[in-house]
Amino acid sequence: MSLYVGLMSGTSMDGVDGVLVDFAAGEAAALRVLADAQVPMPEALGAELLALNAPGGVDELQRAALAANALARLQAGILEALKYASFGLMPEEFLLTRDQVTLLERDNVVSETATAEGRTLAGLGIEPELIEAIVPTYLTRFRKTGQFTSKPA
Repeated sequence: MSLYVGLMSGTSMDGVDGVLVDFAAGEAAALRVLADAQVPMPEALGAELLALNAPGGVDELQRAALAANALARLQAGILEALKYASFGLMPEEFLLTRDQVTLLERDNVVSETATAEGRTLAGLGIEPELIEAIVPTYLTRFRKTGQFTSKPA
């Protein structure tokens, strides 16, 4: 299988469409649609996207960022729908969830001001550790014989 996802919201801005397809390797023009999904464009978002194409707007950068987030949320919803409509054929690495879009709306990098004020892990006296070092200590109890199971070499 050679899987691809396509997303689009056309110039009519009436909705967002998505498709999961398989381009079978070695076969000329062999295309198989595995799943498709559509969602209508919210009227306010469509109007805002059109307004952003007209010159002379106010707060265009802020409005464009908010509109981009809203559009990304719709596209993430389409990807989630494709995942379920394809009965698990869509690879996880193709997925962007609406929760991920929400998390990406805010910076998660510590600002210079926060660093100067000591509002960092180091400022709080916390020494970060890799998750790979911590998680196994929590999972010991799920081994067949608990902590007494020998560790793999």
